[in-house]
Amino acid sequence: MARIICLLLLFFFPGAPLCGQELQKSADVNTQLFRLLHLDRAAHDYTIGPDDVLRISVFEVPEISGDYRVSSRGQLSLPLLPGKILAAGLTAAELETALEESLLASRLVNSPQVSVAVKEYRSHPITVVGAVRRPTVYQAVGRTSLLEVLAHAEGLADDAGGTVVITRPAIRPLAGSPADRTAGNPGPTEAGSPETTVIRL
Repeated sequence: MARIICLLLLFFFPGAPLCGQELQKSADVNTQLFRLLHLDRAAHDYTIGPDDVLRISVFEVPEISGDYRVSSRGQLSLPLLPGKILAAGLTAAELETALEESLLASRLVNSPQVSVAVKEYRSHPITVVGAVRRPTVYQAVGRTSLLEVLAHAEGLADDAGGTVVITRPAIRPLAGSPADRTAGNPGPTEAGSPETTVIRL
């Protein structure tokens, strides 16, 4: 009996493409998947989310420099800085700018130089189960296609059927998040009722 492939997308990127091209039979598609597995993913457009771990460096301010985990509400608490810094929904470059502005406003540093890097990707997990060779949890970095996700599960099983089921929560803004976010940068979000998409190959 042919089995189906199920993907559970948690805090997945709204509007991300589900697949880059039409899927063929499992034997044909696995060749393409193995090529994708070794491609480097550009992380410059990655949007920070809850539970991500960030490495923050502030030039000549060692009291602030260190590793910080983004809270479940998408915020950071840093020593010496009053209040909380909103991080979710921003890229690393955008958070650098926000931190520099906060340091200037607090008059802690005259010419702040901030560097932000994502040390651990935790906010965009994709769980892959069903008719794949290695069920896995894959942390998406940037916009991710269905083929790339299947590549990290080592391709389709020999008895894979012709159906892919994708389940992901509806995305809604966190209460109290800024109202001036653009459609491309909606800010921190939380999961709503799950949505299911069925793809027949």
